[in-house]
Order: sequence, then structure tokens, then C-alpha cells
Amino acid sequence: MIDGYGQVKDSAGLAGLLGSGYWPVGVAGGIFFGWAWNNQEKLKECAQDGNGVTFTEINGIVTGCSSQ
Repeated sequence: MIDGYGQVKDSAGLAGLLGSGYWPVGVAGGIFFGWAWNNQEKLKECAQDGNGVTFTEINGIVTGCSSQ
């Protein structure tokens, strides 16, 4: 799951770059990139010891997590 957020970040960054001539696409790409980056960083912090994680998510945003 943590790696999946990295793929979303890459895709959103590419979409933002390719759509930079049309501002709504660039804005949407930036929003998705920020969302994926935030979620990935929070889950990485909780998974540092190599165990699984338990997390709370509200409207697609990871609001808290802990190592199992």
C-alpha cells in the first residue's frame, strides 16, 4: 500500500506536467500529488520497524497510524 501511494504521486506529477498548459489539470495534479505524498509519509513513519500498520482515514486522508 505504501508503494502504491508512490505510484499515485508519479502519475499525478506527470499529469500536472503534461497538463500544465491547461491550469485545471495542473491544479488537480498538484492536489493529488500532495494527498498521496502526505498519506505515504505518514504510513512510512508507522511502518519503520517492519511490522504492519493500523491507520485511521477520513475522506481518503490518513489522519493517524500506529505500528502493530
